[in-house]
Amino acid sequence: IRTGMSMKAANKAMNRTLQRALAVLIGFVVIGVILFNLFINNQNYNSLTDAYAKIKTYTGNILENMADAVVVVDENGKITLFNQAAEKLFNTPSPKAIGSLCSHIIGKQTSLLDETLLSGQEIRDKEVEYNLNSKTIILSVTTRLIKNEKGVIDSAVAVLKDLTEKKEYEKRLQRNEKLTAMGELASGVAHEIRNPLNAIGIIAQRFLYEFEVVANKVEFTELANSVVSATQKVSSIIQRFLEFARPAKLDLQKTILNESIKKSIILVESLAKEKEILLSFDAHKNIGAFIDPNQIEQVLVNILQNAIQATAKAGKVFVSVNKLSQVAEIIIKDTGAGIEKDKIDRIFDLYFTTKSDGTGMGLSISHQIISEHKGKIEVESTIGKGTTFTITLPLNKDMA
Repeated sequence: IRTGMSMKAANKAMNRTLQRALAVLIGFVVIGVILFNLFINNQNYNSLTDAYAKIKTYTGNILENMADAVVVVDENGKITLFNQAAEKLFNTPSPKAIGSLCSHIIGKQTSLLDETLLSGQEIRDKEVEYNLNSKTIILSVTTRLIKNEKGVIDSAVAVLKDLTEKKEYEKRLQRNEKLTAMGELASGVAHEIRNPLNAIGIIAQRFLYEFEVVANKVEFTELANSVVSATQKVSSIIQRFLEFARPAKLDLQKTILNESIKKSIILVESLAKEKEILLSFDAHKNIGAFIDPNQIEQVLVNILQNAIQATAKAGKVFVSVNKLSQVAEIIIKDTGAGIEKDKIDRIFDLYFTTKSDGTGMGLSISHQIISEHKGKIEVESTIGKGTTFTITLPLNKDMA
């Protein structure tokens, strides 16, 4: 006798169990793949974040430590980046600049970023003048536009390079070359004139002492003396030309600048008293430098005389000396009439003068002496307010 049971229900249950197990397994696999992908993506994201942070830090350090000023503005003209060089150039801290309109911080004179944003035209190496703290500096400005993926302007960048020192150096170099050429010309002319001039002087003296005048003796004597006097005057000018063309060799000595300045002031004190001009010297610092004291005193006397002559009665002339790193700075400032802007660049030219009785050689020789010391002489002037001469001299013998 056999007894049997149907396996359909059991097979169905087994199939359902297998299907569920397979579904769970597939679910685990899918979840595992998703989790693995999330893990990998998270790792990649962290790596990218670290790389971005490094690049950002690296780029930020480059921008911050650039010698040139870098200013970035958004599409509205508000500053988003203001590096250290920009802070120094415009004397404005970055926190104050960030978020401000570019024209408010930099000024309209050099706010070429606004112009770039409005016109969509980039600017390359444009030289502009910028007035900062009553001093004019020369900047080279280059701007670039940054656009987003849609081609819309997102921001603008300006790189500003201070060319003031370079321009001043070029100007000094051109001036030295010009003075050298003038000196050579003066030397040649002086040699050509000296011999016939001496002959004229000797003949005039012979007329006075070797010939007997028959008539108009007084008139003859006056005319002969006038010729001798004129030849001596011209000879003196020629001698100065020759001194300019062949400057004396420097006798460098360790000198206390205060002493040389005091000696120079003593020589011009009487001239200052005649015009009731206050002549003061800030002598609280003793600064030693390797200079030729006689030649430097010649320069100081010449500039002090010019300052006193240019200053009205009861005016003031100030003298000070400071130590800056490896150089000494002598400043002579007056409250005179000032020098016109178009004449400032010419005052060191040989034979250029603004005085009716001037020879036009004093400042040329002064400039030459300072150049021989490997120093520099600069002048700033404002009409109606006065003129300031700044003489810079190296302190060490090796620099002179």
